[in-house]
Amino acid sequence: GADKTMATEKVTKEELDFWTLRSHRLAAECANKGLLKDQIIPVEGISKDDGIRYRMSQRLLDRLPKLLGGDSLLTAGNSCLINDGAAFVVLVSESWLKEHPEFTPKAEILGTCTAGGNPVESPRGAMLTADKLLARQRLSYEDVDAIEFNEAFAVIDVLFQRQHPDLIERYNMLGGALAYGHPYGASGGIIMIHLLKALEIVGGDLGLMSVAGAGGMGQSILVRRL
Repeated sequence: GADKTMATEKVTKEELDFWTLRSHRLAAECANKGLLKDQIIPVEGISKDDGIRYRMSQRLLDRLPKLLGGDSLLTAGNSCLINDGAAFVVLVSESWLKEHPEFTPKAEILGTCTAGGNPVESPRGAMLTADKLLARQRLSYEDVDAIEFNEAFAVIDVLFQRQHPDLIERYNMLGGALAYGHPYGASGGIIMIHLLKALEIVGGDLGLMSVAGAGGMGQSILVRRL
């Protein structure tokens, strides 16, 4: 799906490399500053994401072999890590929260969207559902203070950049799955945690997260920070 999308959109190596380097740089800065320290539970002495490449460089990216050969641009650098991981968020109803005032919510869900697109070009699913969700809410991307797309492949970032070049600073502010990895079943929780932290850092109100799934599916959630 990623390779087909890159070919259709005529994505360049330079575009992909930009996002790979950015993801590792921002993730490294996040780790060095301890921005997610309060969100990480140490396991057997490990208290930080170990997929981040602190010395990721253009030279390294230029040396990576093509995964599919031929004219394909897909490499281990512009594809997410497949690693182990876990994440969780707690979802409760408004009535439950009233009965348990000792808990303070981080955000409320304003809307969700699940949709299917072209199964041959699955990376488009993130943008597809995010577009639909914002349209339902009568909002634009400019209204959103922080945006998190699951960075399964750098081509997802390129699609966002081409549509919204002025909003890059709001997008995956702490780095993405190219650096953190994409542990199946955990990535939704991970990017929600990152989204809430990004909103906290910038003092923002609205946050948007979206995941492109296999087979062209996509899921998006819009939240308001409380």
